[in-house]
Amino acid sequence: FPEPGRAVTVEMPRPHVVGPDDAVIMVTTAGLTAWDIARCEDPSADAHPTVPGGEFAGSVVELGPAVKGFQINDVVFALSGWKEPDGRARMFGLDGLDGGHADYVRVPHADWLLLKTTAAVEERSLLAGGTLGLGAGAAEIARERHQGGKLIVAGCDPLGIAALAVLHRSGAFAEVDAFDFRPARLALAKRYGARPVNVRDPGAAKLLMPVDVVIAGALAERPGTAWIAGAVRPGGTIVFTEPDGLE
Repeated sequence: FPEPGRAVTVEMPRPHVVGPDDAVIMVTTAGLTAWDIARCEDPSADAHPTVPGGEFAGSVVELGPAVKGFQINDVVFALSGWKEPDGRARMFGLDGLDGGHADYVRVPHADWLLLKTTAAVEERSLLAGGTLGLGAGAAEIARERHQGGKLIVAGCDPLGIAALAVLHRSGAFAEVDAFDFRPARLALAKRYGARPVNVRDPGAAKLLMPVDVVIAGALAERPGTAWIAGAVRPGGTIVFTEPDGLE
């Protein structure tokens, strides 16, 4: 992204295995994540030149000697990120870790981060490994801890909407409110059974809080952490859809 809102195609050397647990994937399907969009809107936010693409799938074309769970030509999809032992969150397409908007991508920790799929369901697997998987996981945590209570989804970005879709199918909560300020996203939240609330209307927000659970959407899209902390009752739960959690 050479400037805000503009993407260009550039020639780069094909990646190869570097570490013993690496794999190289020939990309056949790629998606757009919230951080891909954020980098497109503000390229200066990422200090390292990085190929975008937090979600991708394809075929294994190269393997490190320590990789045990995969073979050449396996069809796989990658999880969007992981946490290092020191607590640092790593995401494909951020901070120098090249993502899948390319012909090939190197995947470290291949036995952890890759999952086998088939060509027939490759695109659906991609959703499960990224946005849909994160949203569904947040919804499941909320359901396990506070089924039948009151819940807020703070930020109706794709992660928040994925959580709402799963909650709507489960019918686990008596009351679900969706907070955002974009009319289109609030309208979509309403389709999934949530009561839409403009987060910029402090009067409306105060009438609904506190609640049992707050599911926080994407870091760049949701209300701030102080707002979220004030929305949940004592003993309640805050579920962050992104691995990074708190900013």
